[in-house]
Amino acid sequence: GNYHFPKSLFYGGDKLEQSHALLKDFLLTHLDTEKLEVVGILDVHSGLGKSGFDTIGLVGVRPEEASEIFGNSEDHLHFADYPEDHEASGEESSSDHDSDSDNDNDSALSGYDKVAGFVREGLKKQVFSSNTKVYPVTQEFGTLPGILVFKAMRAENAMYQYDPKNRHPKYSHALRDAFYFDKNPEWKKKVISRGQEVFNQLYSHLNRM
Repeated sequence: GNYHFPKSLFYGGDKLEQSHALLKDFLLTHLDTEKLEVVGILDVHSGLGKSGFDTIGLVGVRPEEASEIFGNSEDHLHFADYPEDHEASGEESSSDHDSDSDNDNDSALSGYDKVAGFVREGLKKQVFSSNTKVYPVTQEFGTLPGILVFKAMRAENAMYQYDPKNRHPKYSHALRDAFYFDKNPEWKKKVISRGQEVFNQLYSHLNRM
C-alpha cells in the first residue's frame, strides 16, 4: 500500500480499518490471550494466481514443518521468509510438476514478501503475547489474470474518487466479479474444498502440539 496519495489505489489510510478494530476488540474481550500457548491464523484472500488454485503464504514456518502441516501441497506453498530453504529442498523443481503450474504459483504472491500491514501481522503484534507461538497463514485463491483484476480496481476507484455522484453499478459489479465468481459453481467448489482442507490441516497440527 501507500500512505502518500489518498485517492490512489492501495492507500493504507490514517487509522485502523473498522473490521480489524472490531476483530481485535472481540479477541481481546473473549480470549485470555496471555495464557494462549499456540495460535493459528488463517487469512483468506482472492484475486491473485491461477483461477481456482490457492497459494498458501507462510511466515515463520520452515519448509520441513510446512510439509508436516499441509502434506503433499508443495506446489501451493509460498515462503515469505525462508525462500532459500524451500529452493534447497527441491520442492519447486520443475521436474515435480508442470511448468504452467510453476509460473502461476510463482506469480501469485511473489513481490509481497516485504509488504507490511497484513491482518496476520496486526493480530500477532497487537493481540497475542510474545510468548505465544503464532502460525500466520494466508490462503490466496486465484480468479482472473492479474491485469484484469487491476483494471477493475482502477476503474472502480476512479469512479469513487472523481465522479461519486454518477457512479455506475457496472464498475462495482466488475470489481466484485474480479474477486468472486458468483456464477461459477466449479470455482466455488474449489474454494470451499481447499479452504476446509487447509483449515483442518492447520487445526490438526495445533492439536498435536
